[in-house]
Amino acid sequence: MAPRKKQPADSLRTVEDEIFHGSGNVFADLGFRNADDMLVRAALLRQITHILAERKLSQAAAAKILGLKQPDVSALLRGR
Repeated sequence: MAPRKKQPADSLRTVEDEIFHGSGNVFADLGFRNADDMLVRAALLRQITHILAERKLSQAAAAKILGLKQPDVSALLRGR
């Protein structure tokens, strides 16, 4: 691949970015009706994922501890 030619600075378009200060809940900012529930689920999933990684647990090992089957843990980790 040939190197790109440098363009003079004055030929580049400038775009002013519009900054949107969110509410702290990305799901609410995107207009989801059940935004609070989605935020709680995301936080819970993040914690579960962190704990499994911290303890170096496979899905199968986590399933055994939780009394679940491995596919159920997989679905849980995918947010289903």
